[in-house]
Amino acid sequence: MTASSKQEGTVAATQQLGSMSLAESVGRQVEPAKGENGTEKTPTPTSTSTPIKKFCSACGKGSDTLKQCNGCKCVWYCDKKCQNKHRKQHKKECKRITAELDKRGGKLDLGIDKIECMVVVVVVVSEQEGTVAATSTQQLGSLSLAESVGRQVESMKKNGTEKTPTPTPTKKFCSACGKESDTLKQCNGCKCVWYCDKKCQNKHRKQHKKECKRITAELDKRGGKLDLGIDKIECKRFKTELEKRGGTLDLGPLEKPPPREECPICMHTLPLHTKLQASFACCGMIICSACDYQHKIRKPCSCPSCTERVLQHQMVCGQPARKPVPRTCDFCRTKIPNDDEILVYKRKRAERKDPRALHDIAMDYGHGWHGLPMDQAKCIDLMRQSADLGFLCALLKLGNYHHGGEMGLKPNREEAIKWWEKAAEGGDFNARHNLGVMAMKDGDDFASMRHWRLSAAAGYRHSMECLIICFEKGWLLHADLAEAVEAFFLARAEMRSDNRDTYIAHLKKTGEYKVEYDY
Repeated sequence: MTASSKQEGTVAATQQLGSMSLAESVGRQVEPAKGENGTEKTPTPTSTSTPIKKFCSACGKGSDTLKQCNGCKCVWYCDKKCQNKHRKQHKKECKRITAELDKRGGKLDLGIDKIECMVVVVVVVSEQEGTVAATSTQQLGSLSLAESVGRQVESMKKNGTEKTPTPTPTKKFCSACGKESDTLKQCNGCKCVWYCDKKCQNKHRKQHKKECKRITAELDKRGGKLDLGIDKIECKRFKTELEKRGGTLDLGPLEKPPPREECPICMHTLPLHTKLQASFACCGMIICSACDYQHKIRKPCSCPSCTERVLQHQMVCGQPARKPVPRTCDFCRTKIPNDDEILVYKRKRAERKDPRALHDIAMDYGHGWHGLPMDQAKCIDLMRQSADLGFLCALLKLGNYHHGGEMGLKPNREEAIKWWEKAAEGGDFNARHNLGVMAMKDGDDFASMRHWRLSAAAGYRHSMECLIICFEKGWLLHADLAEAVEAFFLARAEMRSDNRDTYIAHLKKTGEYKVEYDY
């Protein structure tokens, strides 16, 4: 085929595609184009001429022999069985599209001449100059541009002054249920968090009450103003630091904290406090204590507490309860090892360079647990091996040991910060909070607030309290605080579940719950 014939073939194909809808053209081969001598020549097949494989909307099976929905003509199915199975999910959209196609007399596209709505979009290049870069007219059938993108387009003034379109609303998250929406309602007190409705707000009141009261009280002192103003700040050191930054209090957008470890059973983020976590030496897994508690309830073991509970059940119900069985691991279902077997399991995992096992054996040497002699030098050596493998808990503890001069180490501030920085980069909220404290002691208040915002975004309440103190002093803008508060409660919502609430209620009932667990 010559170059001229190829060009003519391309033109012919383009004209043919122009006269048909895109939906009709997908998966079809372009008709043969005429060559120079008038004879029809079939173009060489390409990847674009191959029929596109469809996917069944019910089962997801891919095939090029699926049957199209006769109503909306948008989805495909293997057979009638798949279509009936998917009818409930597809019914709403199918009805609307089918009704519109019926109005058009079966035509898939309306046609440009039938479009009625006109929307003018103005793009402003410079806010200072107010120059209009481009004005384009787009016709969108019965749907306006403002409705299609969720924003309102402001009309231009007749005198030619600039009008910038309203920015797209940022989607918020409900602090109670975590639902994402742009129609949430703001808390009237602190003006920091958002809720779906009054029901979500009442449900979340207990968790939000403490922070909300302090922020609301500060806003009332300011007469409703969100920010205090630079001239009202009293701290001379902070004012000096503020002048170096050009007089701006803005900390910038809040970075998304690294993802935290999840419970492998319930798939919720692990609780912050280690007393609300359960670890197993057999497989090295860490789960939330709520899942461990549920496992004990459903499958009682032969320990005294479970045996007593089984007898009580038999006395109350008058029916024989299940006999206690040996306790098994919640994750791998192997028999829970005794103290001698625990050390054997840890050593096997440590030989395979398991960072958690190295950390656990280091703690055993440091405190003389599980029959091991107390050896602080050995503890630090194993802890460094675990830290070199990136284990966050080992990085944090090495920083703590260097800072407090524990485990035979001399106090070394620089070494402590070095280890904490490594742990914070991996997502450890405790190390991030400690870096904020150290930055505050060094006189870098802005750096400390940035650290605390990140640790608060992970759900750490100590950091949130520090941020509220900075807000009360006028150092932190309300917008920066609100961003941190919203992320804080979102992280707390990800750590909550019905089973965990049940476990907390059990701890409070037995008197084992401590206030520090909420941090």
